[in-house]
Amino acid sequence: MRTSADRQDRRSCRNCKDPNTQIMKNQHHLAAGICGIALSGIISTAAAETNHSWNTFEVDFNALGLASISPTSNDHKAPEAGAMNRIVSYRVAFSQAGSYDLYVRCNPGSFYMSKSFSETSEWQEVKNIEGAADEYVWVNLSEKFGNKKTGDLTFEVKAPGSETFKIAARTRETRIDAFAFGKADKSFTDDQLDAAAQNHPAAEAAGLVGFQAEAANAFGNETVSDEARKMQAEYATRLNDLTKEIKAALPKPDDAKVVAWLAAVKAEEAPAKEAAATAKTVATLQAAEGKLRQMEENLKYGPKTIEDAQEELARARARGEENPEMAKELENAENYLASRQKEIDRLNADIEKARAAVEKAKADLPVAIKAADAARQAHENAMATTWNAMDALGIDGVLGSTALDGKLAQALVIATANPRDLAKFARKSPENKNLIEQLLANEALMLQMLVADGPTDGKFGEAMKIYTDIQKASPKAKDGVFQRLALAVSLAHAVPIEKQATTGGDTMEGDDAAAGSGGSANTIDPVKRYLSYEKWYLDGELDQGFKDLSVWNMAMAVNANDPDEILAWGREMLR
Repeated sequence: MRTSADRQDRRSCRNCKDPNTQIMKNQHHLAAGICGIALSGIISTAAAETNHSWNTFEVDFNALGLASISPTSNDHKAPEAGAMNRIVSYRVAFSQAGSYDLYVRCNPGSFYMSKSFSETSEWQEVKNIEGAADEYVWVNLSEKFGNKKTGDLTFEVKAPGSETFKIAARTRETRIDAFAFGKADKSFTDDQLDAAAQNHPAAEAAGLVGFQAEAANAFGNETVSDEARKMQAEYATRLNDLTKEIKAALPKPDDAKVVAWLAAVKAEEAPAKEAAATAKTVATLQAAEGKLRQMEENLKYGPKTIEDAQEELARARARGEENPEMAKELENAENYLASRQKEIDRLNADIEKARAAVEKAKADLPVAIKAADAARQAHENAMATTWNAMDALGIDGVLGSTALDGKLAQALVIATANPRDLAKFARKSPENKNLIEQLLANEALMLQMLVADGPTDGKFGEAMKIYTDIQKASPKAKDGVFQRLALAVSLAHAVPIEKQATTGGDTMEGDDAAAGSGGSANTIDPVKRYLSYEKWYLDGELDQGFKDLSVWNMAMAVNANDPDEILAWGREMLR
């Protein structure tokens, strides 16, 4: 699944040219859709900036709700006033006044936290959190940073209402998944803190207010309206509900069988490495004779190379002393002749070594092949053990069934797009909100999008708008090859693609500004791109195999940053 952590470029997965590998990746993305987050008890005050210093909504299978946040860079100094890009701000709703301890659930790392509830923060450095690299632990920060004179670093709630709490980035890769405020006169177990962060109804009565780190969405200084916050909460709640439904439908594997399966997976590593190493040895030995033949073929051209160099030297000498560049030309010609002779001498020596290597390879190859066959068989046996252990888990029925596809697809669309960005898109217009609802209600379309690797940067709303605009522009875009083409264009252009500049930095004349899909005069118009390909196909200008391409393959064809007229010119010139 692509999340903000690896959102550096949504097209990275599309660089894979092996369709089978791509299908495996896309199936992994779909399976990663079991992801959840809850927002009740939190009122966000800001949304993410595009240049903020945090990865948000990272899918993390060790985290509560399977989502965490982490800084993108290191900055060991406390943030100065105005450095909003490093700050995450939460508006926490309390129903009870009192003194509260602050708890964080994170892995080893460091960050800054505000020392009290305030819009302007005095910062406390948080570091030296102990634990395994991938292990999340609950830490009582109030107790950790208290002292004998002043006591714990508590947070005071004078009356029921909302208070502002902030954290700030310090070191990269610090993962945080949840916070909780608990009454300072009480102690809490990890299970109670987990329940609070996941909005268990009993948490508030126990004196706990918890929330997941991603739920704040107060990154940077971009504010968001109450309406957008409400929409965000709706999408997040829907994702959380889907997660619960999916988990409830999954079988509960026997713990001992899970341990056996994980051990079998681990046991595959050594045989896999041995099989790869022995296969490489065989390939190297088998290539020895080919290398020798290539060297001998190169040597055939040696006399002609020397002859050409000697002729060039003779021409340089014949130009006479009146040539002011004669000395330099003579030096160049002599050096060229000498270097060619060295190459031939070196090639002769290499050929002798290669002949010896061939003889050795002939002697070693039978043993190497036998070792490679044994290693391959050992690896196959290890894989068979893993499959048997996986079969014993009793999950084949789930993996082979399509019963959960709709819920998984909805969950993955919301998680990949993330509730925050879906809300920002939906709030722009009632049409946008309807587009998201239409997508979430269309299981077949969601699955088609996901198997095709989804839209660039997870922009499902934007892709849906382009897809709808294309279908409005062409009645043909609803079925068959043209429906796949329309979807491919929508996914590839969900983030506008800037046109390739010509000499002087100007874009090509004649390509209109993007029509109705958020483009500009400097970006490729996705609707026009679709219409161009539709016309080219109907005119017989595209490869005959185009009609059989999948959505994913088509997306690789329609995502060029050259204007359409350049694409047409290229095909004409190739012919």
